[in-house]
Amino acid sequence: MNKNLLLIVLLFTFHNYTIAQTIEVGYKEYYSLAGYGLDIVREEINNSTEKITPDFILRYRDGESIYIKTEDLPLYDTLNTTAKNNKNKIEKVSKKYKNHKTKELLSEYINYMNPLYGKDIAINDTLYNYDWKLSEKTENIFGYTCKSASTINKSGREVLVWYTDEVPIKAGPREYWGLPGLIVQIEIDDKVLIFTTHVTRLDQNLPIYRPNLKNAITRENFLVLKEKIHQPRTVKLKDGTEIIVRKGN
Repeated sequence: MNKNLLLIVLLFTFHNYTIAQTIEVGYKEYYSLAGYGLDIVREEINNSTEKITPDFILRYRDGESIYIKTEDLPLYDTLNTTAKNNKNKIEKVSKKYKNHKTKELLSEYINYMNPLYGKDIAINDTLYNYDWKLSEKTENIFGYTCKSASTINKSGREVLVWYTDEVPIKAGPREYWGLPGLIVQIEIDDKVLIFTTHVTRLDQNLPIYRPNLKNAITRENFLVLKEKIHQPRTVKLKDGTEIIVRKGN
């Protein structure tokens, strides 16, 4: 067989193989200490000899993804298993759902900001269209050949990411997406570092369930609610103690 034709066949096969399978990606989030940049965080990571446990898991399949805390993943899987014949069942775990085809971004927060608010919140939003500035600069990160890209996020913060087309999915942590490959690492304003701990193609083609969000609010209404929650108020704790909570507490 012609070598060029063989290469095309292999690439096509890998592309379809990737789409058909459920891919699981672990992400760890680090925050710089007050007055310090991410250099100290990187040094801590590089000097660590222990296996790094992810804070969050990204599950991706055919343009849909769910982003969830690692500790909540077993419950999510259990609820989805029991909900197969019950389409109205709501998975009671906090998560973000992204659909690259419909541009949906659905967020669910269980017991949000307890004890300030302590209620479940569902947010119906659309995926943000990031204006990525691509670079040809390459670097090997966690075994992947990565390229860099930068943008300004919705909060006006500078974002630098490293992505790899070795895993050809337009996915990433949190609300980030839209690059020609998996986002392996993110730096936000030299204050937040998010990086990949593992990438696994699961043997089981687990579906990604779209949350059935009732009484969802828009992102704009959520921001208004969030500001209201942070207004000075008296909160009664479980032991009966009353405290005054102000923004920044």
